[in-house]
Amino acid sequence: MEAGNVHRILTNGIERSRFRDISWRLDVPDLEEVRSVMQEFVSTSFFDFEVNVIECPNLYAFPFLLPTPGIGNQAKVLEFGNHRDLYDPSKNKDKSWKVPDYIDRSRDILIVGGSMFRGVPNKDVVTTLYSQQTRTLIDTNYSFINEQGEASSERVFNFNPPPCNVFGTYYVCNGTRSQVLLLRARRAFDPETQILSLMQNALCQRYVNAHVGLSGLILMTSGLAEVGVMPPIFPETLLENETDIYNWNYKYNIAAPVVVHNTMFNFDELRLSSIDDENEDMFCTVNSNSNYILRANQFTGSRFLKCSTPVAMECVGYFNVVSELQRIGAELIH
Repeated sequence: MEAGNVHRILTNGIERSRFRDISWRLDVPDLEEVRSVMQEFVSTSFFDFEVNVIECPNLYAFPFLLPTPGIGNQAKVLEFGNHRDLYDPSKNKDKSWKVPDYIDRSRDILIVGGSMFRGVPNKDVVTTLYSQQTRTLIDTNYSFINEQGEASSERVFNFNPPPCNVFGTYYVCNGTRSQVLLLRARRAFDPETQILSLMQNALCQRYVNAHVGLSGLILMTSGLAEVGVMPPIFPETLLENETDIYNWNYKYNIAAPVVVHNTMFNFDELRLSSIDDENEDMFCTVNSNSNYILRANQFTGSRFLKCSTPVAMECVGYFNVVSELQRIGAELIH
């Protein structure tokens, strides 16, 4: 696997060579092969489980309400910045990207994903964008902690999506109803079971020497979802582990139905060999599992943390294989 389209970009206050825009062509297994992987590694965790390859249902309809009927074809993921920067006050907080600058808006295209918006208060943001030459539809949902210390959501339709600050993940495709992976799951055996984590672990176990990604929507029709909302200000001290990060977020349980947009990879870093020095290896981090609340009765725009009631959970999901990962503003590490 080779890195392509590597170049230096300007970043205020930090050595330029530490940041790159990097595009990777991922391995793309056939959907039938992925189906067999999920059947082998995920099905045994639920009382009822189904996985098939089908034509994508009409996702323009309720409860998904996408601006296109499907999530298929020419699938790639744009990933901006570094999610660890959220938790490290020593990192530069002045990075900002505009998502439309990195897509071809002259053709049919669907973009759905989430980011962190720097401001007072800080906001979790989920944006759905559809463009076709002369028309553009942008649906943005903000989730934040208001002045009263309560979680609030705000939905905005406009022609200018908010900039992506610090970190963000977006799925890009042409929005057609092509073949997708269907998963249905009901009632986990173990109260600690999380279906998205099981799916990611299945990819890790099967594709040891490959880079594979899935992205799609999962609808919880029963059970409770735990969601996270970012505090109004960044932490003043470094959050050093997953427990600190988890405790830093405001957390709430919300009842189904909940639509989650998920992007998962079977890797959490990319090895970039021989970019600057033939004797030096460098890496850039990847957020291996991104989850955003696309639709819910409350806190739309927040981040999905986990299912709080796996033994009572019922869900259906539609996923596509990602063919390319474009890391924008990736910080290189040794």
